[in-house]
Amino acid sequence: VIVIGAGPAGLAACLGLSKLCEKVLLVEKHAQFEARGASFGLAPNGRKALEELHPEAWSKLEEVGIPTPDKGLLLPWWEMRDTLLDLVKGCENVELHTGEKFVDILETSADGEETCVMVTFESTLKLEGAF
Repeated sequence: VIVIGAGPAGLAACLGLSKLCEKVLLVEKHAQFEARGASFGLAPNGRKALEELHPEAWSKLEEVGIPTPDKGLLLPWWEMRDTLLDLVKGCENVELHTGEKFVDILETSADGEETCVMVTFESTLKLEGAF
């Protein structure tokens, strides 16, 4: 499975997919993760979704966020991203590629039944561990 984009949604998707798939490839166009962005509000439904995807995710976010009266959280966007990124880096079956510009996906069918997918990037760089 390929996830394109290492923002909060892409990272949350990787956490869930890492439980279901043998290998998950995460591709991010930025080479480095910067502390940018606005404040981010997570409503109770977001809490439920994150707890389903990765039980530890919400408890980690509670450490850096401000609780709201409706049992949600307010936190900087980059804090959410970094917290989820740390959890994704702990998943042995997720491979992270940064500084990769997504170009195209081309679907072909050799025999009319089986579909192959070719993903094209301008370059490939494999990063393992912390950067």
